[in-house]
Amino acid sequence: MSSKRRKFSPEFKTKIVLSILSGRQSQAEICRQHKLKPDLVGRWKRMFLDHASTVFAHPQPQAAERQKVDELEQMIGRLTVQLEAAKKVSNIWD
Repeated sequence: MSSKRRKFSPEFKTKIVLSILSGRQSQAEICRQHKLKPDLVGRWKRMFLDHASTVFAHPQPQAAERQKVDELEQMIGRLTVQLEAAKKVSNIWD
């Protein structure tokens, strides 16, 4: 007899945990409805709560990405100016 493990998307896990935390359904109701083991749902809930504070803790990568984009835009501007100058010089020599 082969046992197949079900895989659940992060969106599904989030929906389940938020349903429990909001009080819309009890953990037992959710487990019965979706045929989930209570310890699995409990693990999802614990992981969700343990990592909840990290949702607001990552503004630095976005700032770093914006800085990189700004640097690349400046480089494009300099290269465009150099290209235009090279075209003008090329036209003079032709």
